[in-house]
Amino acid sequence: MLLQSSNSHDSTQSCMLSDGGYISRLKGVPWTRLAAPGFEAIAYKILSYDDARGYINLLNTFDAGSRFPPHKHIGQVEIYMLSGSFYYDNGKVTAGDFMLEKG
Repeated sequence: MLLQSSNSHDSTQSCMLSDGGYISRLKGVPWTRLAAPGFEAIAYKILSYDDARGYINLLNTFDAGSRFPPHKHIGQVEIYMLSGSFYYDNGKVTAGDFMLEKG
């Protein structure tokens, strides 16, 4: 069976796959706003998380016109821009662009 329900997951939120993977049903997951000063214009949903590898995959949204203070990421960042744009160190990232920031 490719899909199966699991006691550890709410089937309305996710569905386990026979290979150990899963499908997340994100429509019912609310957006969470960052509370850090200067970053309140960011909202996110956690897509996947692996504590053992120190890995997290997020879906972010940013308020239009938002600006953020200079900051550093503690690991690699991968961005696929769905819509809108932002300026980064070496130029502008626009819809359809993929950016890899080495950690």
